[in-house]
Amino acid sequence: MAFGDKRKSIWWNSIDIKALTNIIFIMFLGMLLLASAGSGVAEKLELPHYYFVKKQFAFLLVGIFTILFLSALSEKYIRRIIFVGFIATIALLILVIFFGEATKGAKRWLNILGFSLQPSEFLKPFYTCFIAVILSHAKTKINFKIFCICVFFNAFIAVLLLLQPDFGMTITNTIATFAMFFVAGIKLSWLLLVLVFFFCGIYGAYLFFPHVAMRIDKFMDPTNSSNYQVQKSISSYLNGGFFGKGPGEGTIKYALPDAHTDFIFAVGAEEFGLVFCIIIVVAFAIFILRAFWGLTKSSNLFHIYAIFGIMMHFAIQFLFNIGVTLNIFPTKGMTLPFISYGGSSMLAFSIAAGIYLNLSKDRQSDDSSQNKKFFYVKDV
Repeated sequence: MAFGDKRKSIWWNSIDIKALTNIIFIMFLGMLLLASAGSGVAEKLELPHYYFVKKQFAFLLVGIFTILFLSALSEKYIRRIIFVGFIATIALLILVIFFGEATKGAKRWLNILGFSLQPSEFLKPFYTCFIAVILSHAKTKINFKIFCICVFFNAFIAVLLLLQPDFGMTITNTIATFAMFFVAGIKLSWLLLVLVFFFCGIYGAYLFFPHVAMRIDKFMDPTNSSNYQVQKSISSYLNGGFFGKGPGEGTIKYALPDAHTDFIFAVGAEEFGLVFCIIIVVAFAIFILRAFWGLTKSSNLFHIYAIFGIMMHFAIQFLFNIGVTLNIFPTKGMTLPFISYGGSSMLAFSIAAGIYLNLSKDRQSDDSSQNKKFFYVKDV
């Protein structure tokens, strides 16, 4: 066997093939939904029929390449990528405040060489894993010094996000961080202190950010608001039934401006029905729960914290996106991972998935290749 073929065999035997297959399957479901949902939005914007599908397919190819590439690296290079990625994300979050494109009263996008980039999306893999590196320095439970360092970084990121403002990403990032604290063995008194600051922050955002107050007010009293998108979304579930109206036969995609992003799951409910929606939910549940179960077999603290944090982002965004379409949560521009249209979201979650596949590899399967450092990393 050639050297290259042997390296491929080592990689193939060490990664979680079932998780990789599950990811690609979810991506396929996303392309199927976008082929239907994107056409309605493209028609309203007077764009070519498959405009969003073609762009998303290009994002998907880049995403798959990113996943495979990161899964094949050694842990040494993964840690370097995490550090460089975190610094780059911080720089972009600062730049977007001054040079970002304003959309609906918020600056969240940077135009780089003709491509729109949302820097906050990349906090999911890079910030989460950076915090995992810090937490892993505590050999057993988290100590007060490490706790304060992590709180400082979380507060710093929260300030940058609120200056855009991006309240939803602030909440998501903070919840994932708190969850990592819990796994790291935080003392109850510290956790209660952080929760007090967390809820004070939410109340402060309600008082000082009008768009946050508006969305919360609409959610709490929908009868006195014009929550048009949510009302249409709920009706799509009723219209779809068990098996849907059929591909391309739905009407919600023509009524909602965000049918290809935030409300793509509702489009799937109307056109493909409840059974199709259950398949998506089960696919995500298997992917996330399988990752959590795998942590019970790991003794590497960095792997445990990083994978747990990454999966928390997948779980929060998955539950929140679907919850918004069912009026369980207030509306917030939060994509459905690997399914909603968007290059930044696709790339960010692909990076997260690639890091997960790398850190969850069976390190024992490549013990015989310790001299091939590109693939072998000894657990510490």
